[in-house]
This record gives sequence, structure tokens and C-alpha cells, in this order.
Amino acid sequence: GSVEKLLAEAKALLEAGFNIIIFPEGTRTRLGDNVHKLHRGFAQIALHSGCDILPIRISCCPRVLGKYQSWWDVGDRVAVFEFCVMDKISVAGVESGGNFHENAKKITDKVREILFY
Repeated sequence: GSVEKLLAEAKALLEAGFNIIIFPEGTRTRLGDNVHKLHRGFAQIALHSGCDILPIRISCCPRVLGKYQSWWDVGDRVAVFEFCVMDKISVAGVESGGNFHENAKKITDKVREILFY
């Protein structure tokens, strides 16, 4: 199916030396929203390809591009983005226990914890 095709294509790109940037929330966050539901696709790609994950927290002041916020609604100040590179997450230790979907959930939960708490 299409998931298997996506996993195979992502693995081929990673093996060819490319990086893949994924925003696991899948959408913009609403202002004041502290619930961060992450999709597991990034974890599934990492597990399938055996590649580690490098989480990067992106913050912005003032907040722009929030869900339901117009792209031109930036106020009277320059928006400054901050990128905080977190510690790499190895998938090697996760692969040894559980099934593929359980392992993807473990990785997703770990990334959520690192990025948002």
C-alpha cells in the first residue's frame, strides 16, 4: 500500500544521504494550546530505515503562523525564530523490544516529552 511505498522511498532517500524534515504535529498549533498530538510517521520512518532522530524545538517571538492566525498577522515587531537542537534519539535500543507500532508509539512519546515538557 501507500504506507509501505512511503517508508521505502524515505529509506532510499536517507540511504542516499538526504535528510528528511518532518513536522510531526501535522498542522499549526493554536495559540495557548498545550496539547501536542504528534503523528507517528516520523517514528515509523526512523524505525524502518534504522536512522536516528534529531528533535529540534522551534519557537517564535512574537508568535506567528498559529492555527487560525493569518500569515500577515505579525504585529508591529520582527518575528524572531529560535531553533533549539535537542539530543539525538537512537532507534537502535527501541527496535529490540515490542512490535513496530508499539516502538513507533514509544519514540513518538519520547519526542513529545523532549519537545514540549
